[in-house]
Amino acid sequence: MDTNKTITDRITCALRRKALGYSVKETVEEYAADGGGELKLTKKRISSHHFPPDLSAARAVTEGVKTLSEWTDEELEEERLRLEQAVKGAVD
Repeated sequence: MDTNKTITDRITCALRRKALGYSVKETVEEYAADGGGELKLTKKRISSHHFPPDLSAARAVTEGVKTLSEWTDEELEEERLRLEQAVKGAVD
């Protein structure tokens, strides 16, 4: 496994997520000791946070992205083959 590719993929995914906006749920639990010294759940709070799309991240994601008209025939063929393989992998 190529570690650099994995890190690059993770960064790309995080950047896309920030560019599109995302929501997360956070659970906070509070425990207290009862008379016997055992911990018991006393409070549980679940909150949701929404992070709106970030324009700087969107620029970074789209920077260097070619429009379809800028692709060469060879690049288009490579992308077609890559997508076919991805679809076959998803179906298998």
